[in-house]
Amino acid sequence: MPELDSPGAEGQTTATPTLVERRRPGRVEFTNPHVIALLRGPTAGDPGTSAEISEPVEDLGTSEDDDNLAPAKGILTGLLLALPFWALIGVGAWFLLRG
Repeated sequence: MPELDSPGAEGQTTATPTLVERRRPGRVEFTNPHVIALLRGPTAGDPGTSAEISEPVEDLGTSEDDDNLAPAKGILTGLLLALPFWALIGVGAWFLLRG
């Protein structure tokens, strides 16, 4: 990225290229403007991105439908249902190998 000099007499800034080419030798000089736009993301001055939140920040996550522990409850339920199944497999294998 070029660095900007101090403002001139008219208040304009001038770009001074100070970058050193760091690509490997023989690399094809190719830039895809669509990929660059995706990687840079939306600009900070875009008014459409700042108006995405439609409710106050204090109220986010307080509705009854949002449950932060829902994944943990599902994992615990799965463990409780699977433990007796694996216990039966273990007891059956123990009896078969013992005897």
